[in-house]
Amino acid sequence: MRFVKPVLSIVMVLIIAAFGYWLYGIAGGPDAPYWTEINRNMPGALHRYACVQVRKGGTGAAVAGCEDV
Repeated sequence: MRFVKPVLSIVMVLIIAAFGYWLYGIAGGPDAPYWTEINRNMPGALHRYACVQVRKGGTGAAVAGCEDV
């Protein structure tokens, strides 16, 4: 049990950090490093939402990782 709690804590911190970086990528634009890979691995609804928001905030040009939306 002493090993499980720290490992789960680290995993949760990594998940929260990845989600926060994904949100940063939506607000700051898709040119943030690794944002495209994180967005491709998001569930369908979140992936589509991010692509729509990035297109609204940017020039409306094609966004890497959003070709299918």
